Amino acid sequence: MHTDTMDAVSGALTDEAGSGQHGLRGRAVISRQHRQLLEGVYARNPRPTTTELDRVADQMTGVPRRVVRVWFQNKRARDRRRRRRSASESSSGSIKSPVSLNVSSLYFVIVLFVSVNIYLCF
Repeated sequence: MHTDTMDAVSGALTDEAGSGQHGLRGRAVISRQHRQLLEGVYARNPRPTTTELDRVADQMTGVPRRVVRVWFQNKRARDRRRRRRSASESSSGSIKSPVSLNVSSLYFVIVLFVSVNIYLCF
């Protein structure tokens, strides 16, 4: 019988003999205490330096630095998605003006207005 297991230290998917299986990695499981530590560090600084990542990984016994780095990347991506989703939901509920102007469209409107006035004056 052949079964695969998750290596708790490296996060690599291994078979019973301990050899890697085609270089595949399994999902790393992060304990509640480690997640609280990561979230606390993230609240202070969502973009830690390499040195800070090393320090956090050292505090998290058995968790490789790569797992810590990927957790921060994924957390930033989740936060971006949530911000976009909440921004689109809040803007969809509000009353919008019929014309939404940004700087370039405002410039175009001004140029058009001046051009039409000059044309009408001749």
